Order: sequence, then C-alpha cells, then structure tokens
Amino acid sequence: MIDRLKSWLPWLKTLLGVGLLLVVIIQVDWGDLVGYLLDVDPAWMILGLAVVLVGLLVKAVRWGVLLHSFNVKVAPSKVLEAYLTGQALNILLPARGGEFARFGLVSADKPHLSPEIASSIVLEKSLDVLGLGALVGFLLLALPANTGTDALGTILPRLGGLLIGLIVLIFVFVMIWPVIYSRLRGNLKGWPDRLIEAFQRGVTIWLLWIRQPKKTIPAVALTLVNWILMWITNLVIFRAVGLAAGGVAAALVLALVIIGLLPAWMPGNIAPFYFFATLGLLPFNIPLDLGLAYAVVLHAVVTLPTLLIGGAILLLPGRRPHLSDVENT
Repeated sequence: MIDRLKSWLPWLKTLLGVGLLLVVIIQVDWGDLVGYLLDVDPAWMILGLAVVLVGLLVKAVRWGVLLHSFNVKVAPSKVLEAYLTGQALNILLPARGGEFARFGLVSADKPHLSPEIASSIVLEKSLDVLGLGALVGFLLLALPANTGTDALGTILPRLGGLLIGLIVLIFVFVMIWPVIYSRLRGNLKGWPDRLIEAFQRGVTIWLLWIRQPKKTIPAVALTLVNWILMWITNLVIFRAVGLAAGGVAAALVLALVIIGLLPAWMPGNIAPFYFFATLGLLPFNIPLDLGLAYAVVLHAVVTLPTLLIGGAILLLPGRRPHLSDVENT
C-alpha cells in the first residue's frame, strides 16, 4: 500500500500544481496576456538574466566557502560544475534529487569526508531558512494592514511563527544531542551505528563552525548577497514587463515563490511558480493578466540559465553524476 502511494505521489503533486495554475488562467484574458508578453523590454530581460547568473555564481561560491571551512579541498571549477548540475536536476526532477547528485559528484573521490560534504549542504539550506525567516519578518513589518489580503494576513504571521519555531527546534536539538548520542553510542550495530556516528561528526562540525566567526561571517554575508540578488531580479523583471510595483511587492513575490515551491510539485515547477508569483502581486492591485505575464518571464529568466548551463555540464563526457553516487548517499 505504501509503495503504491509513493508511486502515485508525484502524479498527485503534479495535478495539484496544475490545479493551482487553473485557478489563475481561467480568469485571464489571453489577448491581454499575449500583448504583455510581446511588449517585454529585452534590455531589462537581459539585465535580469545577468543578475541571475551572478546569483548562481554567488551561491556556488558560498558552497565552496562552506566546503573549505570544513577542510574539504575541492577545485572551484568542480564546485561550480557540481552545484550547477545539482540545480539543473532540481528543476528537471519531480523531487530535489539535485542535492544528492552534487553530494555524489564531490564525495566520489573523497568518501572519508562525506559527513563534512553533507554538512556543508545542510548548513547551506539552514542559512537559507534564516534568510527566508528574515524576509518574512520584514514583510510582516513592511506590508500595510490594508495592503495584504485576508489570506496573506493569516499566512505570513503563521509562517513567521513556524520559521522561528523551526530555528529554535534546531538549536534545542543541537543542545540535547550529546545526551541522545551518549545513550545511543555502542547500543546499535551495523548501519544504524554508522549513521549515528556520521551524524555526531556532522553536529560536531556544525558547532565548531558556529564558534568561529572567520568561517561564519563570509557564508552569512554571501547568503545576504544571494537574497538581495534574488530580490533585485524581481525588481528588474518588474521593469521588463512594465509593471509598476516596488520593493515590498518584489519581496512578497520572492517569499511566496520560495515557500510555494518547497514541495517540489512537478518537474520545472512551472504551474505552481506561475500561481505563487501571481498571488504575490494581487495585494498591490496588479491586473491578473499582467501578473501572469510577469510570472512567465520571471520563471524563464530564473530557470533557463540553470537548465542550459547545468544541462550542458551533464552532457559533457565524464561530467555526469553516476547513479551509484546518488544511491550511495
């Protein structure tokens, strides 16, 4: 029964994603939508592509900094290739298998450093959770009471509380982990024991990293730059489609798209991306047709560079992640 549910889950998520899009497109005037898309300013769109490319480089550099802080020596070119490959697979696959792929690419010749490599990816995601929490906190302060819809007025405070709770839970777990580890150590055999030891090593690495500002500050700074670049991308695409909206609208779209795509609904996440990007503009009285045109252009600008570059790397001989690398993770 469970196996059958697992096999149906990707299809169910895809149907839900398409359902979200249908909620939007049934209300759209297709003539106006096509007109907005034909009027896109190519200069601003090219600038948006440039900002996205810089953002991808910043993300890869941040991962390289984290790897280096864990004493994992990897050539910058390999870090960039593995990161872009993973991001491309995240777009193409219905689940986020790209993280396992880049882990496999880097750990293939460094199996003894697997806990450090895995910790760098988990820490990267943890920094982004903090970034998302900061963004939601900003929106709670910046969105006027009469600007947000009733739904957003309910969702954002709850989301903020959930993120704060998650961060607190992580810190509490790290604090009580030594007690859990002392009770489990030596009482397990086989792969559970190896898993516990690897996790213990990862927690130790995290604690050492947090206590060394010389290692934490660069990664935190790059995380801040990354989120600013994503926000700027939204602002640039506003100009590309001739949309009159400001920084708060760009921040709300960014938050909703990031949150909305967490379930990895479908390959490419096209339908849910369009839905959540359009939803983020509704409180600012943006016409639905223009909002959807913006979502289409933004999705293309954000995903195409990753797909093209990551896909090219995947097609190069000797650059593809082996299935065994992913399975071993």
